[in-house]
Amino acid sequence: MLTNWGGNHAYRAASIERPTTLDELQRVIASSALSVVGTRHSFNAIGDGAVLVDLSAVTSPPVVDAERRVVSVGAATTYAELADTLVRHDVALHNLASLPHISVGGAIAKSSDTPMELMRRADDMLYAAKRGGRNRVLI
Repeated sequence: MLTNWGGNHAYRAASIERPTTLDELQRVIASSALSVVGTRHSFNAIGDGAVLVDLSAVTSPPVVDAERRVVSVGAATTYAELADTLVRHDVALHNLASLPHISVGGAIAKSSDTPMELMRRADDMLYAAKRGGRNRVLI
């Protein structure tokens, strides 16, 4: 039985798929309604479903574009992996999470944003992504 990291939520899924390539992931997506399991840091059923997909084996290392000052990360990237990449490229982000095993999320501030507006928008998008299956990019 698959549980969240704290062990206090047991997922109800009948199966869990663990693709290792993008081709395998596409096959899984085409074949069933599913929910994507991230680092299982949720304490409720928001990411639960009949079929779960664990993307931890689909490798997509972070890519640093120093000229554009952009870092791109894959769906299964953890902060630990991101931090290692940043150190190797001698760059940094303004903010990183304190837990190395959780997934990455972010938002871009508009010039007219107050700090509260930025946080509200980031929070809204985070929960929209979780409701949609997590491990996804929302714009």
